Amino acid sequence: KLTYGSDPKTYYNIPDDGYVPVDIPFAFPFYGQNYTKSYMFSNGVVGFLDPTTHGNGFCCDGINLASNPGSPWNFAIYALQTDLIQGNANAKFYTQGNSTYLKYAWENINEYGTNNLNTFSITLKPTGYIGIQHDSINVQNHNVTTGIAGDLSQGQYSQYYNGPGSIFPIPGSTMTFTGTETNLCYSNPLSSPTCPGYQQAYYNQQCS
Repeated sequence: KLTYGSDPKTYYNIPDDGYVPVDIPFAFPFYGQNYTKSYMFSNGVVGFLDPTTHGNGFCCDGINLASNPGSPWNFAIYALQTDLIQGNANAKFYTQGNSTYLKYAWENINEYGTNNLNTFSITLKPTGYIGIQHDSINVQNHNVTTGIAGDLSQGQYSQYYNGPGSIFPIPGSTMTFTGTETNLCYSNPLSSPTCPGYQQAYYNQQCS
């Protein structure tokens, strides 16, 4: 379970289908870019594209990353993307971290239109590590999506689950990415001439 100690928490009020900007205290590598700013969405997502430009609240049903054409759904981490709202006195959105990690937490957040509560989190580390923790999931009336996405038009995604929240498979589980999954040089050295293996990969491509 992804738990941390005494680092202070920063709490947010996030409106329905809204977001708050969150600074990352390190450069976070994600699908070929390094990010120091993020956006925490009420609907269970951390995104890296400016919502004022891309116009996305990640509402209101879990999307299928495998069949989605791309922007504004690109470059985001989908912890529990669905229709959620801060609908009770115990509901909390917060972040917690230091120079070695940043945790985004949704605690006792309602499924929209219901009293069903959900608690989950996303943790980032400077290595590119991503941890998605589902502590308590209760979504009955919407689809949900869990996964990560870079440029969807280029097939840059990993989808753990998309479907009815009522049969979400493993509440209480942790889904992790080590960082290699989003490292374009690792997955395709030809993606940039600056990749360490570019010359050898180019040579192999030409010879074949």
